[in-house]
Amino acid sequence: MGLQLLDESSDYCGELMIPSKLLFGKYFSILHRQEQKHLNHIMQEYGLTSFSYPLLVYLYHNEGLNQRKLCDILSLDESLATRTMRTLETEGYIVRERDLKDQRSYTLMLTDSGKKIAALLEEEIVKWWSEVLNPLDETSLAILSAQMDKVSQRAINLNRARIDSKKVDK
Repeated sequence: MGLQLLDESSDYCGELMIPSKLLFGKYFSILHRQEQKHLNHIMQEYGLTSFSYPLLVYLYHNEGLNQRKLCDILSLDESLATRTMRTLETEGYIVRERDLKDQRSYTLMLTDSGKKIAALLEEEIVKWWSEVLNPLDETSLAILSAQMDKVSQRAINLNRARIDSKKVDK
């Protein structure tokens, strides 16, 4: 027995009935987990995890950012990113230098090894997503991409607003 979807006006009527809007999280989660599995498979031979992927690839195209700005852009947890950056530095993929403008922060640069692995990872993930998205034509893909960007930005803004309002309440 599969899941039965309800429209917005329907109530929950039994264990297997789920409003269709709630399934987006399921699909996003499935895609994310599958992408992570693919990345982990590739990255384990370099002693890294999939969390390193966005950091390496973003720095590949935007070297010289400070760590705080990078975490903000990628919506990453700063403490986890700090631990990952230390690993990347120890493994010889990045160099962290004190930010001249903000001594509490670090400027991040890729080493030659970091550039090589970032290029490889980018190539691998582009191939993977090309295979995943293969059933979609260019128009559908453009619409999906635009809508995903819109919804993602909305989610980020809603969470930031909630966090900011809690700071004001204290």
